[in-house]
Amino acid sequence: MKQALIIFASMLIYGMPGFAQTGAIYNNCAHIVSQTGSNWVIKSGNFTLTSESAVNLATLGNLKINDDASLTLTNKSCLTVNGTLTNIKGISGLVLKSTTEGTGSLIVGETTLGAGAGTVERDVSYNKYHLISSPTADQSIIDFLLDNRDIAVTGSVDNYTFAMTDYNTSGNAWMDYFISGKTGTFGVGSGYLVRTIPDLGETPPPTILTFKGGIHAGSTDVPVTAGWNLIGNPFTSTININKTDNNFLSSNTSIAPTGPIDQSYAAVYFWNSSSGPLGAYEPINNLSDATYAQSGQGFFVKIKDGLVLADRHVSFTPSMQVHLTTAEFKSSGLPLPEIKLMAEIDKKSASTMIKFVEGATNGLDVGYDAGVFKSTHPFRFLPNW
Repeated sequence: MKQALIIFASMLIYGMPGFAQTGAIYNNCAHIVSQTGSNWVIKSGNFTLTSESAVNLATLGNLKINDDASLTLTNKSCLTVNGTLTNIKGISGLVLKSTTEGTGSLIVGETTLGAGAGTVERDVSYNKYHLISSPTADQSIIDFLLDNRDIAVTGSVDNYTFAMTDYNTSGNAWMDYFISGKTGTFGVGSGYLVRTIPDLGETPPPTILTFKGGIHAGSTDVPVTAGWNLIGNPFTSTININKTDNNFLSSNTSIAPTGPIDQSYAAVYFWNSSSGPLGAYEPINNLSDATYAQSGQGFFVKIKDGLVLADRHVSFTPSMQVHLTTAEFKSSGLPLPEIKLMAEIDKKSASTMIKFVEGATNGLDVGYDAGVFKSTHPFRFLPNW
């Protein structure tokens, strides 16, 4: 760990069975015990990490959080644990904070032990529909809904209808909104729709979604079926969607028959609530600027017909993960010459973007051409929301 990230108040030698300590650090009243190499134990107290960029990055071999300790990553903190994260304390022992200015970013390279859990916040805009995916595992959906009061709700006690649902791929339609008796837990890499509450005051309120559960480490395969699948980023960091060699699209779109994403729709479809009068889906492919899916971000992909059972999954790998605490869906890139065609009728609009790029053909250019998601409005609105 770089010295700039911590305050070295004193160096002491400690003995603990199973660990070879070289010294100790005190920071924000937390007692950090250094092991051999770049391995660390938070022995006691509450430690707040202040690494604020991938350039000034905290990188550890292994990290252990004891039962009498905790670690908080601020909204601009970045932490990489290349080996094993052991969190004895559980969900309160590891917290990733989020504000409008950014979200704490954690990359775990190999595995998690102990409770292996944490609390992950995700700042979202108010009074909007959002596609989300849980960056933690095993949390029950009803506990999530009861914990997150920024999700709109109607009805009365024991008979609530929450502004949250999932997508039925076989029926190509949204399921009913979740109710008080909802059972089950978040699926790893599964996507969901939520609607946040409206602003009731003059100043927009902070709208934070909080996820509690196991931290994902290593590669994750998410089951999919033919058609439109709502999935999402399963990690506690941003993932690269379309640029560099290791990105989501290149890993899941292939000329070979095993590529799960339909080649006519070789893109990721984000929901943009600010596009047009009602919002719209935006396809992101190789022609798009460098694009990233934030922690907790959901999106659609179109899966091809005829896949054998062993190939019916999309993959999320550690090589896709990057530390971008303030990442938007798009970052700046060199613009290509383009023409945007738009059509509008009865307050409904549709558009297509034509870009001019060297090497394009008159046929289907996989990863550069992408079909339209839908022409009808994607959500069933409830009148009181």
